[in-house]
Amino acid sequence: SKRTDDNETGYRGFFYGFELIDVVILENSENTILLSAVPSYSTISHIIKHRERFNYIYNKIELPLELKYLTPKLTELMCLEWLRSDYCPKDWKIKYQLLLVGGNNAKIDIYGKTINDKIIACQVTTTNEKKLIEEKGEKLNGVGDIRIMFCAGEEQNINIEGVEVILLQEVWDSLIGSEYRAMLEKLVNE
Repeated sequence: SKRTDDNETGYRGFFYGFELIDVVILENSENTILLSAVPSYSTISHIIKHRERFNYIYNKIELPLELKYLTPKLTELMCLEWLRSDYCPKDWKIKYQLLLVGGNNAKIDIYGKTINDKIIACQVTTTNEKKLIEEKGEKLNGVGDIRIMFCAGEEQNINIEGVEVILLQEVWDSLIGSEYRAMLEKLVNE
């Protein structure tokens, strides 16, 4: 590392250098899944959460077709597609989105209008920590006509007033045995 001082701005900081050994370049055009794992606004990203995915890509091995291999952004996309499908309750079926999936609002990951002209607001989390799920779900109160909390984990006694709780595994299971299987295969391995 090297210490830097900027006399004009008063900024004092450090620059770090890394020696890269046995570098393999993974092109986004060949591994589009990387776009959802590495934030576009960062040069160096904390990718430890996706270590297994990168090992599979690096070794050119397909990942097993399992929910745990979806990144948070792709999990949101899966939930959106479920809400467009015939597998979700008819009253929740999305006619169109009003915001892009994820990133626009800390409270809402999916926001749109249903086929019954109701506003639907959803939060998607890959955590299975009950307290965190309830905190995130409570933020949906007062937003939209229909509120859904998609979350990971086993069947839990999660109670959030005014918010429906749907397990991600249930969404995955309903899609994997259908024409959506091809979509899930692409999301996991492309």
